[in-house]
Amino acid sequence: MRSKNKPITIIGFVLMLSMLLVMGGLCLAANIGQDDSNPVVVFYGVEGIPETSLTNSLHAAGFDYCVQEAYYSKDGYTFELDSDLEDRDLIVVGSGDCAVYTIGFFENHYSNVKGYVLLDPVSQGALSLEGLSNTFPDSQVAIFAGRDNAKDISEMSDARVIFERLSGVDSFYGAGFRVGALFPSLCFSNASQDRYLSLSSFDSKNGSMVSSPIFQSEFASFLTSTFDDICTPSGGAGRIAIWYALSAIAPLFAITGMCMFISLFPTNKTGMRDDSEGRNERMVFRVLSIITLVIIIGTVVFSISEYLRRSVLLILIFIPVVYLVIMSVSSLKLFFDNRIKFVTNHGDIVRNAIIVSSELVFAILCCILYFGLFSIDIEISSIILSLIIAVIDFGCVALLSYVDKKSRFAGNSGSSYFGNKVMPALILIPSVFVLMFGIICSMDTVIFAGLSGVLIAIAPLLLTLPVRRHTDSSVLVGLVHAITYFLLFICLL
Repeated sequence: MRSKNKPITIIGFVLMLSMLLVMGGLCLAANIGQDDSNPVVVFYGVEGIPETSLTNSLHAAGFDYCVQEAYYSKDGYTFELDSDLEDRDLIVVGSGDCAVYTIGFFENHYSNVKGYVLLDPVSQGALSLEGLSNTFPDSQVAIFAGRDNAKDISEMSDARVIFERLSGVDSFYGAGFRVGALFPSLCFSNASQDRYLSLSSFDSKNGSMVSSPIFQSEFASFLTSTFDDICTPSGGAGRIAIWYALSAIAPLFAITGMCMFISLFPTNKTGMRDDSEGRNERMVFRVLSIITLVIIIGTVVFSISEYLRRSVLLILIFIPVVYLVIMSVSSLKLFFDNRIKFVTNHGDIVRNAIIVSSELVFAILCCILYFGLFSIDIEISSIILSLIIAVIDFGCVALLSYVDKKSRFAGNSGSSYFGNKVMPALILIPSVFVLMFGIICSMDTVIFAGLSGVLIAIAPLLLTLPVRRHTDSSVLVGLVHAITYFLLFICLL
């Protein structure tokens, strides 16, 4: 390395290391403020809770939280509550269909509930609202829901109807107020300040707004101001804003530092000649194209059925390893071809160790920050399945990396997954199509499935590129790809 380039490399390394430390600090900082004396926010019916960010936001407001199960029967909903929560102050949060039922159930069974929060509540008819009024319950009730652009009373959302039943306030003709500077929510409150309605600037369904930084900040501020007699804030809104800002900036600067660090190192040469010729992979391309078309049609059919819609995510996160297996099988002939005497160059061991370790630490921290890795409940069967998939992924990627290097060494063009840009694109196409289909049809589950598929198709490949640039070691390439795929598979499964 030229001496004049050393400062850039050092700056890149320091930037990368410092940002990884910041990301690790954010994971730990989320738990600051946890205390057994804190009131507890208990969630029912909310799926996809962002563990790390919500933990930080509620701890900043002076609250702990937990997720409990709601059970449906012909008589309505019943709600479980751990025995160790019966002696602590509770704020009950219900979402979607079960939201309204939380009030009647807990009013009849528990005396330690200080308030109720309904997220995107759905009215099940007059029977589900029976007994609710501006005097019952006598505790605080807040409703947070998605955007409501009703132009007529008949078009009002269930959230508005329920709020008017509970408060006696006319939210259609009455004057509301705005909360928040950026993308403010339209809010209403009654004269006694014990009924509250917040309508977001964005659409939401079944509590999906819980993942939004805007909602978490507004929700934490509401809890702090409303229940200030039972909570002790630990940082408040400022802590939430700083945490979210750093969680967005730190990964970007970590990637920038990583690129600065590795970009000036000499690349590993594999003997590729300038007159290299491309290999014929038309058969593999045809097979994968047919499979891609079948998957696209299948996912569209599954998306139409609400019962089968959840399986779309499972299909998309399995796609990469299925395609990799097919590519690997087609590359076995070149792998076992003894006529090409490929001599691997493993490069600088220390440099490779730094690159690989920093990438894996980055992947783990991102999974903790954005998916709550280590906080989510994972069944043993899911872990075993993920490990099996990761082992298969490791073998396929290591083989494909070796074959690509071997092909280039022989004077041909790159091979398959790493040498042909069309192959990774084929893995990505179904997820992109599902994402666009979900956006067009306004299906939240399908949109999430599409985004998850795009992420799991791109992220492992991108993290392997710096490793491949500096070493011929197919084992290291396979290791980085497999571990990244395993982490994402666990988080998304």
